[in-house]
Amino acid sequence: MAEHYENADGFWMKSVTEYYRRILPDKSRLVFEIDGFEDKNKVDHLSDRELKKLKNDLEDLGCIGIDVNNYSKPNYSTLRFRRIGMGMWLYRLYNQPLTSQQRDSINAAPCLIVYNDSTVFEFWGGVFGAQIFVGKDEFLKSRKK
Repeated sequence: MAEHYENADGFWMKSVTEYYRRILPDKSRLVFEIDGFEDKNKVDHLSDRELKKLKNDLEDLGCIGIDVNNYSKPNYSTLRFRRIGMGMWLYRLYNQPLTSQQRDSINAAPCLIVYNDSTVFEFWGGVFGAQIFVGKDEFLKSRKK
């Protein structure tokens, strides 16, 4: 995920999510995945042209989906990176830099890894899977060197 984030340019990822946050009305949510999950998409607030742009933006970023929640999670947006089986890897892109206390709290969760001051890697294990980011300890150790 780290390599993809760097290659896709994290700044561009944040710019894309911020664009969709700005065009959505307050108290609204955009949930969209490119392949296979069309029935779960919530795109009421996008025109056909904006929806086509969204698909192109996600393809350019090498991501499969987006979740922008202007209602209950206004401090970050999520780009869905990959699905394997029931598991999914995501990028949480925060609007403001995380405080030291926030970073420590986030890193304490077994399914989250703070990557930088405003980006967190997340793993969802699915309905039956453990909510553990496999390789988290090794990744964190490698970053301390």
